[in-house]
Amino acid sequence: MSTSRVRAVLLLGATLLIGGVVGAAAMMYAGKSGKGPYPRNRCEVDHQRVCMWAEGLQLTAEQQVQLLGVYQAGEARMDSIQRTIRPAVDSLYQMIRPVVDSQRLQLRDEVRVLLTTPQREKYDSTVSSWDEQRRQGARDRSQQGPPGGPRGRP
Repeated sequence: MSTSRVRAVLLLGATLLIGGVVGAAAMMYAGKSGKGPYPRNRCEVDHQRVCMWAEGLQLTAEQQVQLLGVYQAGEARMDSIQRTIRPAVDSLYQMIRPVVDSQRLQLRDEVRVLLTTPQREKYDSTVSSWDEQRRQGARDRSQQGPPGGPRGRP
């Protein structure tokens, strides 16, 4: 396989992994905040997906506990996979990061040209906030350690 093809496959894998992690984090946040789409009034355990099924399938408390065990075992297996590929994903991200950052800045410059002065000020403020959230997320991830470590899973 050619170098460019390997890089493309790694980039695709990294993209899927990052999307999955972000999606999982969003679901966990929504579940903890009570803002998720699934009511928690019938749920006997603290786990987003179990609570979703508890409502939808009218699970008993015993079934909920059993389902929680299934999900926790599956999450442990997924964490093991993530630990295996994490170094490659991190390496790939470090390789593409300058290009991604450059494209982000170029896109922002192209957008700014289209905006009025008040719109540009609001746009700049918004993207500054996004940048700070991205930096904070990176700091938080670096403090969490590798996947599979203690992260306060529900």
